[in-house]
Formats: sequence, structure tokens, C-alpha cells
Amino acid sequence: MITVPDRISMLVLYAKCKSVKALAQRLDENQQILYDLKSGKTQDISGRVANKIFLVFPDISEAWLLRGEGEMLKKSSSSEAETIAVPVDILRLNLNLTETIRQQQETIQMLTEMLNQRQGTKKENVG
Repeated sequence: MITVPDRISMLVLYAKCKSVKALAQRLDENQQILYDLKSGKTQDISGRVANKIFLVFPDISEAWLLRGEGEMLKKSSSSEAETIAVPVDILRLNLNLTETIRQQQETIQMLTEMLNQRQGTKKENVG
């Protein structure tokens, strides 16, 4: 069974959102509700939130979203459409790598700001 935090992370990736906040905006939902689900603080996805997800992403499986059972996407009845099943461990690896990249981007931004501040201080001392 896939945990609620993993399901929220997988939805972020599926929706091609950069963050939980972006997913919340796309769903027109309070971002704290999704953060609480992602952190595990809230254990169950409410019917209201689930309905918003189903409206925006009608191909998401109800059993997967609500109980973590089965595949993320509904089986297509069309013979032309093919669903690619991605193993959960690959999705988790992708989530971990995405989070690592996000943290590194934040670190780079912080270091750049510190460097800019230092350079500004040196210019003030010279001038």
C-alpha cells in the first residue's frame, strides 16, 4: 500500500507541479491541507479534497487515491491508449531526487545571497 504522503508527492509529479503549493493552487485548495497530508499529519484524504482531485485529474484511480491500492491511473477502455505502469520504487526515487534538487536550489540561492551581501559590504568599506 502506498502511503498518503507518497500519493500526494506522486500527484505533484503527475500534475507536473513544482511543489505541493503549486498543486494546491491548481486544485483551488488550501495549501496547508495538502502540506498536512504530505507530512503525514493528516492520515486520510477527505472526500472534498478527493473530489477536487478527481475533477482536475479524472484519470486518477479512486482506490489508489483513497486507499493506496492498485495503480495510480484508471485503466483506459480505449484500445489506443496505453498506460505505462511505473514501479513504486522508481517513483519514490524520482521523488527523492526531486526533493534533493529543490534543497540544492535553495542552498545555491542562500549562498548567492550571502556572497552578494559580502561583496556589498566590501564595496562599502572601500568607498
